Order: sequence, then structure tokens, then C-alpha cells
Amino acid sequence: MTLADLLPEKLDRCWMYQLNPDKGTFDLGKGTEVATNLEGLRKEIVSGRIGPWYVTQHFDDAVEGDFVLIKIGGRDRDGAVAIFRIKRRLERRGEKLVEFVNEEDLTSALMLDPIPWEWLRTNIPKSQRNLVDVAPYWPEIRRQIIRTGEPDALDRARTDELYPEGKRKFVNSLRAERAAGNRDAVLAKRAQPLTCDVCGFCPAVDLGQQFADMLEVHHLKPVAIEERTPAKSDFAVLCARCHRAAHHLDLLHPLKPSALKRLLSERRMAKVRQQLIEKKRRARG
Repeated sequence: MTLADLLPEKLDRCWMYQLNPDKGTFDLGKGTEVATNLEGLRKEIVSGRIGPWYVTQHFDDAVEGDFVLIKIGGRDRDGAVAIFRIKRRLERRGEKLVEFVNEEDLTSALMLDPIPWEWLRTNIPKSQRNLVDVAPYWPEIRRQIIRTGEPDALDRARTDELYPEGKRKFVNSLRAERAAGNRDAVLAKRAQPLTCDVCGFCPAVDLGQQFADMLEVHHLKPVAIEERTPAKSDFAVLCARCHRAAHHLDLLHPLKPSALKRLLSERRMAKVRQQLIEKKRRARG
């Protein structure tokens, strides 16, 4: 079975639920918030219960079984990353809420290859509401999911088979430019040899002098937020692993180096404690 088999060619009702990225969380009703990133959404799916989520419009129009495209909003977000169906509608203390059931095969395919945020912004009229009627645009959305001409995303989600890479294609995009000279200015003020601010990795010592400048400069306030001239205090120097970890959970709200350092220290201490426990156990044995 392919994605085309799972997706009807026409739908009278179809919705898109927009997760609000402004605070770094989205509201699931009174007192409940979840991170607006792919990891937060995965945790919600894995929990086995999706919702109930707060709905601001179309509550009376949506019915059980309707397709709902899940969009993580914002220019640096993933786009449409999941497809759910409406399980039931609820009204609690004046709030209108919806519970969902995951379309596992479709969501697995979309998480591998989301519908780009820019495509959604260009092709679907903007709405400030979190449940949007996208039935008129379903044929185009369906084509985006199927991605004609590429290996079927559903097959990729179900198998460990590898596929060809390196195909050339033209891409138009808008990005926030980084000033190359800022990296040199930040590194020039740092004590030598350079070390990662989080884990202490020192390329010059651990790998050799030829690797001395391989550390990366991390923007504590992402350049995508606004155009400005940063101060040298707005940067951290990180190794590739720690830099990736800082942005892993949320591109626009990276973890602070101090938080990463504390997390790493706690993990190391837990590992040491476990080793001591194992050593004592072996000694008693």
C-alpha cells in the first residue's frame, strides 16, 4: 500500500491545526502546554493520547473521522509534520477541545519529509486561528504529501533500505545572513587553545594543532529573530556536538550553554555513581 492509497483524492472536510510557536509552547487547554517542536509532538503521540487540544474556531463544523494536518508554525519550524483524525469533541468549563487519533503511516512519512512551512504560507491563506479549513486546497496538499517522482515516503518510513542521494534541484529560499567576520572577531578574543564552553573539548590538544580552529560560534540569540549588530557577549564557542544539542529541541529558543553544561555534568555524575555501584557489587560478589 502506498501513500496515494491512504489519501482520498477529494475531501469535503479537512483541517489544519496550527501550533503557535510564539512562546515556544502551544496551549492544550487550561494549565497544559507542550513544546512547539517535533520532539514535543512526538512525545504527545507516543503517550497514546493526543489531546484534548484547545480549538478557537470550526468546533461545530469538524466531525469525528475528519483528517487534520498538524502544522508547526514559524519560518524556522518544520512545516506540516503529522496527520491525525478527529476522535471526539469535548466542552469543559466553557472551553472547546478536540481529541485526535494518529494516522501512523501518514505521520511517519511526513515526519521524514514535512510539507515545507514556506509552501504552506504561500498556498494557504493566513489565519490567526488554530483550526483552519483546508478542504479547498486538499488536492495540492495531497500532491505535496505524495511527492510525485521521489521514492514513496511511506515505504521509506517502513524499511531500512537506503535510497539514491545527490539529485540536483533548484531551491528558492529566504534566509537570515550571518556575517563571516563575526566568527573571527569572537574567536580572536578567546584564550588559546580554544575549548568548547560546554564540554571542554579542545581540538588542538585532543586532535592536533591542525584542528585548532574547528570549533563553532553559536548565537545565543538566533539571527533569524531580528536584524541587528551583536555584541561579543552574544556568542558562545561550542563543539559541533554541543552546538547541535543547543538547537535540537527548538531552533528559535536554543538551550543556554549553562543549561547544557549542567545537564552534561548531571549525566556524567550519574554515570560515575552507576560505575561505583557496579564496582561495589562486583567486589561483594
